[in-house]
Amino acid sequence: MPSDSLVQSVLRSLDILEMVARSESGLTLQDIASALDVASPTAHNLARTLVARGYLQKTPRPVRYRLGAACFDLVQAQAHRDLLRRAGEQVGALGRLFPQASVIFAEAIGAEVVVVVRTAPDRTGVIQHPHHPPLLPYSAAVSLAYQAFCTPGEREAFRAHHAFEESGAHYWGTPQALDAFLAEARRLGYVHLPVGAAAETLRAGAPVFSPPGVLAGMIGLSMSATEAAAAEADEVLRELTAAAARVGSGVASTLTQGAQQHADGGGSEDTGEDAGRRSRGRRLDGPL
Repeated sequence: MPSDSLVQSVLRSLDILEMVARSESGLTLQDIASALDVASPTAHNLARTLVARGYLQKTPRPVRYRLGAACFDLVQAQAHRDLLRRAGEQVGALGRLFPQASVIFAEAIGAEVVVVVRTAPDRTGVIQHPHHPPLLPYSAAVSLAYQAFCTPGEREAFRAHHAFEESGAHYWGTPQALDAFLAEARRLGYVHLPVGAAAETLRAGAPVFSPPGVLAGMIGLSMSATEAAAAEADEVLRELTAAAARVGSGVASTLTQGAQQHADGGGSEDTGEDAGRRSRGRRLDGPL
């Protein structure tokens, strides 16, 4: 494409982003104007527009321009799509391996654990992207896997949102009993519910970690105890944890790096509108 047919303001904006990305501590307005060989008002208008859209961040005293949250959001969005693609592949593979099982991939959205990928026996081989309400916090295997493998701060916030006395006491009795179960889950590397020879259903959840060791989601599986016995429960659990590891091994580290860099540099406010929409409604009283 001939260079004279390109939009000059867009080219200059991209040049600014590339220069700022390569700088160690951001650029001044004069740096930008000199590099682009434009007048200061022109450089100011370009930078101001990028700041307004979140692609640049303006720091005070001294005034410098750094990459804004929107740049990292783009990278994270791509990494998240890759995460969901890999999760779908592994959920589908588990569904084919255990055709009588329900298999899900769930994420923590705000203070809720929500199913985002699913396959079920009634639609074998079909990967679904449901809009389920949140899972129960203290009885769903993947919700417990989240509590077992998230950070202490995340776990504290989760429990502050979901009062144990209201939602968990009837199942666990005391917080100490739950904490003991979660500690054992961390030792094993997965959650397995319910515990006991009389259990009618095998329910399990395994963590998916991104390369920096950050919890990116959970894979869950449920099937009848009879079917689990036929397939050998230990083998089911091994396949589940292996699938979770395969998802995590391919997740781009940018899924968490962008958020950390944004936090280090300030950035724009996240309204959480998507999370709010995904988290509204009653909780899903399902087996996982």
